Amino acid sequence: MTLKTRKEIPGRIDINNAFSASNLARLKDIYQDLVRHGGYHFGDLSAVFFNLTDNQKAIWKAEVNANYSADVQHELGRVIHAALFHKDAHGHDRPAPIKFNWITKPPPGLKFGIRTTYDPSGPSYLIEIIGFAAPRGESLFNSHSTKK
Repeated sequence: MTLKTRKEIPGRIDINNAFSASNLARLKDIYQDLVRHGGYHFGDLSAVFFNLTDNQKAIWKAEVNANYSADVQHELGRVIHAALFHKDAHGHDRPAPIKFNWITKPPPGLKFGIRTTYDPSGPSYLIEIIGFAAPRGESLFNSHSTKK
């Protein structure tokens, strides 16, 4: 993936914003719609949420598949599902926000990994993606708004 094509897909800021508390209801609706219409495949939720063009979707899918193996995609999808369908102590729907953190320089002894921390006081999830390629730090939308 070239720097030019990576500028056409969501960055870390965008992804964390999408999974923030203010967007969880919309994300859950999109997720359920994807499941009803053929199933959820890792990356689809973000592509729909950000209303990516067909070209951007192709770049996004290529980036996801090039950097995250099927088992890693499955694990990330498992936590996303858990967060979107989280229930409080009384059994009421209470989706939990997710913060993603990419650690590109793994600690000694660990080359790759996914570390998930659940904080029941929020509730919230922290997903640390260790050793895998990180999206750009910039927002897709900021870079598009500054283009001339």
